[in-house]
Amino acid sequence: MYEVLSGNSWHVTRDICQKAGGDLIVPSGPEQYARIIGYFKEYLPGGAWWVGIYDNVWLTGRAGVTAEWNAGQPDGGEEHCGSMLSDSTMGDYPCSTPLRAICQIRR
Repeated sequence: MYEVLSGNSWHVTRDICQKAGGDLIVPSGPEQYARIIGYFKEYLPGGAWWVGIYDNVWLTGRAGVTAEWNAGQPDGGEEHCGSMLSDSTMGDYPCSTPLRAICQIRR
């Protein structure tokens, strides 16, 4: 994993991740999602971090599931881009919101 500490829009951050040889982080399933949650709880400061989900669809094409989202999320409207929140659930925000991010680098 690679942390993008500067706050950028979802699209700019995704471009940064891709230039580094990866993409925004996407869990491959429930086990990896649990590991990502553990990482957020142990290593990352509070706030929200961009992850690889857009309009409730992970970049891999898998739909988001209710258990991954904070209550009332995703709530749509102008909020298309997903982020992991400090409580280890997800919320959606306008994609132009400047947030930090987690990149998943391919090896």
